[in-house]
Amino acid sequence: MSKKIHSNPLEGRLWQALKRKLSLLLTRYPAYLFAGMLVCMVISAVWVFSARKVDNDMAVFQPRSSLIVLDTLGAKLPSIAETYGALNRVVALQSEIGALIEKDSLSSSDSTALIAALEEFESLQRSMQPKNNLP
Repeated sequence: MSKKIHSNPLEGRLWQALKRKLSLLLTRYPAYLFAGMLVCMVISAVWVFSARKVDNDMAVFQPRSSLIVLDTLGAKLPSIAETYGALNRVVALQSEIGALIEKDSLSSSDSTALIAALEEFESLQRSMQPKNNLP
């Protein structure tokens, strides 16, 4: 004959085992648990009083005036356009110089065009360097 299997629910055994381990821990190491609890409380108190407070006035987003934005954009727009134009000219000069260098032999007009392109390239480089580095 076969034996009848009695099932013990896992849930009841789990809580009983956890309760047993916790009581064993509390009876063996009460001083360490008390000290750990105090350390956690001290850290929490220090964090609460030393955490940066957020000002309610600063937390609210204040949009810039549209006139200020337009003024700053208007002041920067010419320099942006100038830089963009210079960059386009540099790209055109590079392709022109590259085409002249690829030729097997240069005529006098080719060499003059190459010299002019190199000089213009140098002048663009000098104009694009920051002006605050001057002695």
